[in-house]
Amino acid sequence: MELNPGINVLGKLDSSVPRPVKNGKVYFRSYLPLNEDTEVGTEEVSGDLFLKVRYDQVDVNPDGTFKIDSLPLDSRLEFVADCDGYVSQCRSGKLKNGRRMTYPQFCVVSNKNELISVQMEKAGSCEVHVINKNGEPVPNAEVACCPNIIVPGGASMFGSTNRLNYHSHIKLLSESHHKSDWVENIFKNKDGKYSYESKTDQFGIAVIKKLPAGGLEPFDVEHDNYQPSYENERLLKKGKKVDFIVMLKKKK
Repeated sequence: MELNPGINVLGKLDSSVPRPVKNGKVYFRSYLPLNEDTEVGTEEVSGDLFLKVRYDQVDVNPDGTFKIDSLPLDSRLEFVADCDGYVSQCRSGKLKNGRRMTYPQFCVVSNKNELISVQMEKAGSCEVHVINKNGEPVPNAEVACCPNIIVPGGASMFGSTNRLNYHSHIKLLSESHHKSDWVENIFKNKDGKYSYESKTDQFGIAVIKKLPAGGLEPFDVEHDNYQPSYENERLLKKGKKVDFIVMLKKKK
């Protein structure tokens, strides 16, 4: 088998993000065409025409720059990014049933040493108050959401997941990668938590930040002693915090 040197891709978050950048991540997928006639640089592509090569994340430096190592020449690189207060812009403003259809930004990997710029926008956030039927706060409830990113072959969690759909998604990925531990670690932050989940504190409050805004986002709530509450939709606005109340009923 002939091996060729990989291409290092250098990039930065655009100037709308204040420096120093805090807690920045770039999540990416790399694809190779299955035949020479496949066009890798078009806006819309079919998952049937591509081989998924790599699925990973890299940290963003405080100055907003990042580096992705060893990508195949002429591959298609799709990416999203987030940091404190900001997420990458969606290249499509489509809504489906009021929910934002988020498409990643992309480029074709070349050997020209070009610097890619990730276009960013202010993120939304939510504060969920979980109570019981008596209006008392419910501590230690899991609150989670899962903004989808549309990629070749269908929708997928891109750099984030939550405990409510985690096991089925990890099983799917581990079957394709044969490395379930590696796949699991992709989705975790430095503190071992997932990007879009939070646990209520003693006051029954959970906060989730760095959310793509501009559409409805469903939030799920679970607790060992209560019946779960799913699909609590709220409209997220850029640069704004949305707060709402979810009441849980005791398990019988």
